[in-house]
Amino acid sequence: MSSLRFEPVNPKHSIEDFFLGIRFARQLTEATFTKTIIEARGLAALHNLPAENQQANFLLAVDPVSGMHARPASAYGTYFQRFNSVGGVEEEIRLERNFVGYRTGKYDRWKSIVEKLEAIVLPLAQQYAVEASLLDSVVLQYVDRFTSAEPGNVDWSELFNPTTPWIASGMLSTATAWHSHSGRFEKAAEASSARRLINVNVDVGEPVIRPGANSFQSLAILTLCTDQFVRPSIAAHVIDPGTFQSDMRSRFELLHQRAKAILQEVLSDAYLDRIDLTKSETQR
Repeated sequence: MSSLRFEPVNPKHSIEDFFLGIRFARQLTEATFTKTIIEARGLAALHNLPAENQQANFLLAVDPVSGMHARPASAYGTYFQRFNSVGGVEEEIRLERNFVGYRTGKYDRWKSIVEKLEAIVLPLAQQYAVEASLLDSVVLQYVDRFTSAEPGNVDWSELFNPTTPWIASGMLSTATAWHSHSGRFEKAAEASSARRLINVNVDVGEPVIRPGANSFQSLAILTLCTDQFVRPSIAAHVIDPGTFQSDMRSRFELLHQRAKAILQEVLSDAYLDRIDLTKSETQR
């Protein structure tokens, strides 16, 4: 282990950020959404998420007469959050009229995510399952990060499986800042009409210079798995409220296993061993 040049951001694993969410094809009524916000407020208090904020996504639109201006890209969402000592989001619940999401920057193991799924996400999403009734997509995302204390630009090739299909081969030994993006569609399950979108993004930034200290550099691997249910010519997926929660448990487990398998195809054996993600490991 001591001979490895790079270190994961966490002693147990390399996960910097985790996110999952359920998007519905219809929006809740204002009354039901308000009821869901009240329920989420109680759950947030139980799980030490004291900050409540409203946020909206914005697009920059260019009008030929008035010029560039921002406009909301989606309805306002309500976020229940806890922040860390440097102001970053440590954990949050995100609610929109057609979306329920959970994010944490303090990942432990998958078991702890399942506990939050059971205690927070699925009880809130049940309100949507009853009223919104059509499923749009289910998403799960990991961001893994490794750091280097080597001065200047870094050749990260040691980190990767040299035959990985998820990174452009010409980038593996690049020593300057670089980005690789790959994606493909897969069938989500034999008995499902959903298709699964896989995205793997790798980002290497410029070395960071710290006053009075050596520079350092980091590399991030984003693995995004999205099961999509709304497509042209495909019948909408109608939710059965009675089985919705068990269906979502099973689907998130499959997405988790797929994301883990992808990272096993990205990293070299030495670094899989470093983060306890060998081919037989099941606890990430």
